[in-house]
Amino acid sequence: MAQSIIDKQLKSTNPKDRYQAIKHIAREKDNAMIPVLAKIAKDDPDEQVRKVAAKAQLYIENDGTVLPPAEAKPAAPSRSAVTPDQESRAMEYTNEALGYQIKGERNRALKALAKAIKANPNLRTDTFFVSVLDSTTGLSGEESYNMLHNETELKNVQVTEKQLKKEKRAQDHQEAVNKANWSTVGLDFAIYTCIIIAGTILAILLLGQSADGVITGYHASVQAYRDATATQRLDMKPPEAVDPEFWDQAQLLRTISFSTAMIAGLLVGVSSLIGLIVQLIFTHMAARYLFKGDGTFRFLVYKVVSAYNSNLPIIFGALILGIILTYTFGGNTVGLIFSGILGLLSLKLTFQTLAKVGETYDFGMAKGCMSVIAGGIIVSIISFVVQMLFLASLTQIIQSSMV
Repeated sequence: MAQSIIDKQLKSTNPKDRYQAIKHIAREKDNAMIPVLAKIAKDDPDEQVRKVAAKAQLYIENDGTVLPPAEAKPAAPSRSAVTPDQESRAMEYTNEALGYQIKGERNRALKALAKAIKANPNLRTDTFFVSVLDSTTGLSGEESYNMLHNETELKNVQVTEKQLKKEKRAQDHQEAVNKANWSTVGLDFAIYTCIIIAGTILAILLLGQSADGVITGYHASVQAYRDATATQRLDMKPPEAVDPEFWDQAQLLRTISFSTAMIAGLLVGVSSLIGLIVQLIFTHMAARYLFKGDGTFRFLVYKVVSAYNSNLPIIFGALILGIILTYTFGGNTVGLIFSGILGLLSLKLTFQTLAKVGETYDFGMAKGCMSVIAGGIIVSIISFVVQMLFLASLTQIIQSSMV
């Protein structure tokens, strides 16, 4: 028998395999294996195997004057009476444990194995169960089995696993933080600004065109009715009256020119960019220094502005569709419906932003919400102070000019 096979049998969790290896060693009278046999005779968890190892050691030391181990096999553990249902449930728990073990969730795997052995105690000698148990515990034999019933060890595994998961999450988070760079930040801000400018210009132009179309169409309908009346055509009905408020809005919006829309779009885009940067700066300060989050401003921009850039086209699309339908049907009801839709989309973006802030600093959505609120409060206080200083300076200038 090859030495590698003997070594494998000696390490087996099955006492029968260890017995066969010891028998072969005794027959070969391999003096080099005496220390191994002595260790087995002292430490093996199976009593019968220990006795056989001791006899084999003595046999080799006395150059074969003592009989080798007999063919008697180690006593098999007594089997418990279990029902087919218990066997089935035990196997399900064992398969479940294997799945947890593959995913590195030792605590869950050990709990599943404990349930399996409780449902079917005979699994203690089952090769598949033993292999899953040994690979999960990192032990073998009785030590591996005893670990299932050692509350202290199980608790240590649970604590260690939680700590490892925490460290892994922190490591993954730090790697993600380090990926964000200033070129990415600049690109995200550029995309955001372009979306705001283009969306605003398109919405304003569409408002003007739609309003002009409504007015032109209504005038055409009125003229067609007058012509029909003049020719005594009685089959044509008069055009329906337009809501006065809606009509006034249309009259105002039809005067919008491309240059007006362009200027408005640039103003909205630049002001939105500045406002977003200021809000993110103070959100970052609140998250880092007030709530002790672990993140960078660059990573915050990457997470939040990316969410904006994904959602803004949808919001502008809903806005443009609402404009088209509102002026197609010529009333404010459709406009109110799409206002509600835009509100829901904006609310969704708000919650996504709070979640992204929590992800950025690895402290959850609740602290992300508090960081955004704290940043907003700081911005409001600064704005109020600036306005008061501006008004005080303006008042002083006026008073000086009146003297």
